[in-house]
Amino acid sequence: MNQARITAVDSQAIALADGRKIPFKYAMVLPAFEGAKFIQDVPGLGNEKRLITVLPTYEHPKYPSIYALGVSVELPQPKQATTALSLPKTGQMTEAMGLAVAHNIAVALGAIQDAWRSPTLEAVCFAEFGDTGIAYVAAPILPDPVTGKRRYSYAGQGRWVNWVKAAFEKYFLLKMKWGLGLPWFEILALRIVFGLSLLKNCESRSKTPIPSWLD
Repeated sequence: MNQARITAVDSQAIALADGRKIPFKYAMVLPAFEGAKFIQDVPGLGNEKRLITVLPTYEHPKYPSIYALGVSVELPQPKQATTALSLPKTGQMTEAMGLAVAHNIAVALGAIQDAWRSPTLEAVCFAEFGDTGIAYVAAPILPDPVTGKRRYSYAGQGRWVNWVKAAFEKYFLLKMKWGLGLPWFEILALRIVFGLSLLKNCESRSKTPIPSWLD
């Protein structure tokens, strides 16, 4: 079911904008995400959803000393979407944003001489579903604005997903305990196993915000 917009939820059914009703015995409904209240209290900091508009370097276009990442960032809507979406911002995507932000702050301060960087927003995710699980790769999460396509994407299902996720969680906690951050072998594994990269060079320090194609 695509482009569906919920108008009401009662104890028996979910009502959609086109008049349809979806009956249920158990349902999980996630409301539209909004950012923190302080964002709307600062003129020009965020949009009506209290999400922060950023440049490809993840700087704020009006306040150059402010960088944003993670769930606070406004990501562009897919061009074909007629209903506003709350796009996913997974832990791996946030990690890549943080990597780009830290790099670009170092460049801006003159601590390093290097190109500006932007996160690719390519991601792999392992999701548990009871006794089974789903693993999916999206490169990138957001399709190309011109073609509407990704470089590639695929998914797999099975109990093995839960085992992989449990193993990764143990690895991640050990990595944080040892203060490894993002080690070279993890970057190499992402590239070899999944064909993913976390960062890409920005052609320039653009002052044009990342577009939202529903505007």
